[in-house]
Amino acid sequence: MSRATPGLIVGWLLVSLLSGCDFAGAQADRQVAEGLALVQAGRYSEGVTRFEQAIATKPTHAQAHYLLGVVRLQHLNAASRSVENLQRASELSPRDAEAAYQLGVAYQQTEQRIQAIEAFRSAASRDPQHAGAHYRLGVMYEATGDYMGAIEAFSRAIQADPEMALAYSRLANIYVMFGERETGLAVLNVAAQYNPDDGSVRADMGRIAFDAQDYHGAIRELERAVELGEQQPGTMMTLGLSYLRRHERSGDTADRERALNALQRAAAGCNPQRDGGRCAAIGELLSELRAPQR
Repeated sequence: MSRATPGLIVGWLLVSLLSGCDFAGAQADRQVAEGLALVQAGRYSEGVTRFEQAIATKPTHAQAHYLLGVVRLQHLNAASRSVENLQRASELSPRDAEAAYQLGVAYQQTEQRIQAIEAFRSAASRDPQHAGAHYRLGVMYEATGDYMGAIEAFSRAIQADPEMALAYSRLANIYVMFGERETGLAVLNVAAQYNPDDGSVRADMGRIAFDAQDYHGAIRELERAVELGEQQPGTMMTLGLSYLRRHERSGDTADRERALNALQRAAAGCNPQRDGGRCAAIGELLSELRAPQR
């Protein structure tokens, strides 16, 4: 997702340096420059102090508010404190999409969904090509049950960035959820064309095939996903189940061994604290497979 890159930060700084010749503004610019250097050196708390000094020197210094908010959001795990600064930066720079976008991220991280939607809408309005704003807007619409809004937002994200695999996956999953499996697969096929080396796309295709009981197709896509580096426990579990279901149909003992191998790899990567239910299910499947066959 979009982050405050050094180029973006420097761009903010240049705008500030050219914006006026008043003494307070010049002093605030110097403080922002000092803060920026500290942040780039990884000294975030000291950078925050400089940005706060710049705001005290010139309360309407939009760049100082923006940088202070971004550092708090991205580096200091202080999303709630970043909201006020990013909100002020967005107000002071009403045409800047990134300020509104980062404000939306702060709202999203603090679970203020309505405010996040408004901020992402603002960012997308300011810059219709801001793929991240459209994508996160879609995520928020989906979280609130507005699936039509989510479909439109994910589609706009894809238009702005045809290589955004996450947007394709989200869009496809909504179509599948409403029974439009072929449409979902068509979306993922386009994603695979733009992202041929993205294992997550293949994993999504494999899961859709598994749900349709197309175990051969599921295995093909999931094995490709694994080759591309997608080896999350959920992917390995679905691969193991696909081999197991095919074994139950054909009696092929090799598929049973493949299922055992995939599920063992799923168990090895599973975190009980994060996903206890899935880990327990994997454990039960392994116990069944390891039990003596009758």
